[in-house]
Amino acid sequence: MSPQTKPIVETVLGGKPSEWDQIKSQMADRLGEWSADAEKAEAIVAIKAHISGAAHRPEHVRWLLDQVKSPSLKSAFDFSHFQLRGIELQSAWSLLAKDVVFIHIKDSIGDEKKFQFVLPGEGSIDYAEYFKLLRQSDLQVDLVVEVSGQIHNRPDYEPLAAAKKSFEVFRKFGDR
Repeated sequence: MSPQTKPIVETVLGGKPSEWDQIKSQMADRLGEWSADAEKAEAIVAIKAHISGAAHRPEHVRWLLDQVKSPSLKSAFDFSHFQLRGIELQSAWSLLAKDVVFIHIKDSIGDEKKFQFVLPGEGSIDYAEYFKLLRQSDLQVDLVVEVSGQIHNRPDYEPLAAAKKSFEVFRKFGDR
């Protein structure tokens, strides 16, 4: 947190992928309330699509942002959830980039039916392409390595080793 910027509260929205059409209006109404509260508190609510949630595609997040139309409602971008659904990076990014306030960096293995989240570089995300796209967008937001519960709940998980391994992805692709 910084006194120069509004604090960001990130959330996923629940539900199941099959429920999107039934609950999207309720989600928009709730987000309208949350963003009004966030505006009063001088904060930002950042919504994130999740592979297992009702809002699981970039167009779902875009729809919600367009419905609510609040300067206090933005997007957290986590490509790993989109990649598992076969969505291309450029496609997801072009829908959401103008409202992204921070980016989760993690990798994934599998598909929408069976998946595992892993550290950056352990899956199939093309980080050379990813970082090139971020540089071209000239967006100034924080990149946050997300160590999911699928990683940090392992008995052999070592936080320092995970941090070093993740940093190597930034070092390798971030400076190009």
